[in-house]
Amino acid sequence: MSVRYGVRLIGIVYLALGIIGLAAPVAADADEIARIELTGVIDQVNAAYIEEALRVAAEDGDAAALIVIDSPGGELTSMDRILKAILASEVPVITWVAPEGARAGSAATFVTLAGDVAASALALVSGAAGRAASATEVATNPAALDLLRFALSEQYAHLRKGAG
Repeated sequence: MSVRYGVRLIGIVYLALGIIGLAAPVAADADEIARIELTGVIDQVNAAYIEEALRVAAEDGDAAALIVIDSPGGELTSMDRILKAILASEVPVITWVAPEGARAGSAATFVTLAGDVAASALALVSGAAGRAASATEVATNPAALDLLRFALSEQYAHLRKGAG
């Protein structure tokens, strides 16, 4: 391991600790952070698990909830349930795409961005599962540009309204 990598790793650890410190409520009695794993395809089972885990974190008086994400994405209705649970959570939610090389594709990207604090390990893969249009298509076909604008505005609006 090079010195440069070690210094970078120490910096990331300090940054993460600072973020967690800022996210934890000042008056919190608990010094625990609930760790919730979101792996695999986002479906109704994962949605119910996240909803329940966030409810339990609030009931236990945890300082925050950490959702560790490694998912290719999944169902939109399940994503909406997870987004609503995160946005309505009584404890701050930290989303972390990990371990190194983990991904947050498609619906998992939205889940990541819904957290009060979003972080990732090195070598993150994130974003939509498909493309809207290539540069060549946009240059040669005005309808492709309209499609791209529509897709981006739909995604932006979905994030802004918090999934409903």
